Amino acid sequence: MRAAMDGRLDDAWDALAEAERIVAGSGGENGRLLTGTLRWHLLAELDDQDGVAEILAVSGLERIPGVWPLVARALCAAQLGQWGPARALLDTAAARLPDVERDSEWLPMVCQVAETVGGLGPHPAAAWAYDALLPYRSLFAVEGSAAPSAVRSSGPSACWPLPSDASIGVIDAAGPADG
Repeated sequence: MRAAMDGRLDDAWDALAEAERIVAGSGGENGRLLTGTLRWHLLAELDDQDGVAEILAVSGLERIPGVWPLVARALCAAQLGQWGPARALLDTAAARLPDVERDSEWLPMVCQVAETVGGLGPHPAAAWAYDALLPYRSLFAVEGSAAPSAVRSSGPSACWPLPSDASIGVIDAAGPADG
């Protein structure tokens, strides 16, 4: 993914193809999930909706228990402009978000919540995501095999939706994190 972040898309696709070849030879389910995640991120960054729809269709996320697969599916639906399904999936996940274990998937998942809300517009999960992300405002979230997961910034700040009494909040990513 570093190649993609550097604008070297051909190198990124080549590296992904090599990773997929290795995974196919190993038969590892985790490797398949990680390379699928990397493919999803590349397709989403290129706004390849057909590719995102295809990867979602074969992902098997609906069979994986937990909150993060719901959030990932909500984000995919939002990326595809399927606002009703995106909102329904995020609604289902929202009540469980505060109790999710803070493991390696937690921060990328919270970033995916924020990105989903950014597409949907006002949602009850926005305030929770804002508060959850605030201490990490100077960091970038990384998912799986180094695939960036939703922290987008064109400069030293990232914008996140605030609770319904405000429209946009700016998190100063240049300053030290609280806590």
